[in-house]
Formats: sequence, structure tokens, C-alpha cells
Amino acid sequence: MKNIKNVDIATIRRFPAMDFIGNDFAIFDNIGDIPLFGYPTRLNASCLTLCLKGHCRIRINLKEHELTAGVLVVTLPEQILQQVERSDDFTGVFIVVSGQFIDDVLPTVQQLFPLFFMIKEQPCVHLKPEEMDAIQEYYSFLQKKVKLKDNPFRKEITQGLILSLFYEIYTIRAMSLRSEKRKLGKKISLNVLFVRFPNHIR
Repeated sequence: MKNIKNVDIATIRRFPAMDFIGNDFAIFDNIGDIPLFGYPTRLNASCLTLCLKGHCRIRINLKEHELTAGVLVVTLPEQILQQVERSDDFTGVFIVVSGQFIDDVLPTVQQLFPLFFMIKEQPCVHLKPEEMDAIQEYYSFLQKKVKLKDNPFRKEITQGLILSLFYEIYTIRAMSLRSEKRKLGKKISLNVLFVRFPNHIR
């Protein structure tokens, strides 16, 4: 693992399809000209990817995950990423945020701390259509604001939107987790009933 390459936003700034704020923030929706590394790479930033079409297999800290339409994946700074496979029709929206940019936004927002534990344990979540729409609305609004290079408060506005986006993702993840727990509870209850009353359940 000592040969793992470190990559940050400054490394990918040469690609014209992206909009940037310094070396702290990048947003783009065209990944065709951007090489996704086929070898383990440490990304010194957080990356939000929403797959819109096609599929992509990646490894996050050596654990494999598959992205298909509707899957949102969030990675954290310093995690080790590797692309395994990407279909030719793969499309998505991408937001890359430096660790410092996140630290500037979240120093006192303790309510969001559980979100990062969720992301670390399970970086991928499959979104409902209305949840996909919400994430894409944030993406569109962020992209518009980042393009306003003459706005003296462009960075602060972007940070505020990123904070709102994290709250949106936290809500989605919390509701998904609650739904999974309900399903698990029903399954356990049915199993208990079957064990106790096997002759009465058909």
C-alpha cells in the first residue's frame, strides 16, 4: 500500500469540463474525458456521485461497490478508491469537496456527525425518484452559483448549499435506515410466529 498515489482537487483542475472554487471545490457532469484510476488512489477530498445511467464498479477501501442508476455514493477524505469497471453509457453528476472546505462548514454542526459514520460503514444508497430529483436540484443550483466568478461571496454561498445538501443526504440515509429496521422487525416477528405456531401459518 506504500505506492498508493495521492490525488486532490488541484490534480484534476486541468480538465475543462469542471467548474472550480480554488482547490477546494469541483463540480461536473461529464466524466468521459476524466481518467478514473484503475489502481488504488487516495483521494484527499470528499466525493458525491449520483449515477444517472449505466453502471460502474468501484472499490472503496478495497471493498467493492456497484453504481447503477439511482445510486448515490459518498466517499470521505483519505479513503482509498479504485475503479474496477465502467460502462460506456455511464453518466452521473459529481461534486468534489476538499477536507478543509468541509471543516470550514461543519465545525459546530454536531447533528451531522452520525452521517459520516453512516457513510463510512455504507457509502452507497439507492435513491427513490423524488430523492434523485432533490439531489439533482442541489447540483444544478450549486453549478449555477459556482459559475458566478464575479460574486464576492461565491465561496460562502457554496458552503451554505453544501451544508444544506449534507442535511438532505442525512435525511435520506436516516429514512432509509429506519425503513430497513422496520422491514427487519417485521421479518423477525414473522419468524417468531412461525416458530411458535407452525401449524397455524400457511
